[in-house]
Amino acid sequence: ITAGEDFCVVAGDTRMSKGYSISCRNVLKVYQLTSKCVMSTGGMQADAKTLRKVLDHKIVQYKHKGEKEMSTTAVTQMLSTTHPITSASSRFTP
Repeated sequence: ITAGEDFCVVAGDTRMSKGYSISCRNVLKVYQLTSKCVMSTGGMQADAKTLRKVLDHKIVQYKHKGEKEMSTTAVTQMLSTTHPITSASSRFTP
């Protein structure tokens, strides 16, 4: 990640692997959620895909209710407090 006063560059690879074995060479790991917010993932792709679908759905709902795009602060607040994958799952906590 590279950042400046008014920009941020986020990059990710496209390989899905387990150990030294490459399962797929074309998997997205960086997703654009809004015009100013992106999400970068690592780890289990099923969890990443589920999380992206839930976030996309909630962002669309927010836009329909308020007729404006969700801010980056609102996306982070939603992610940190309401999503079961990130807030309650024992898979992501020691």
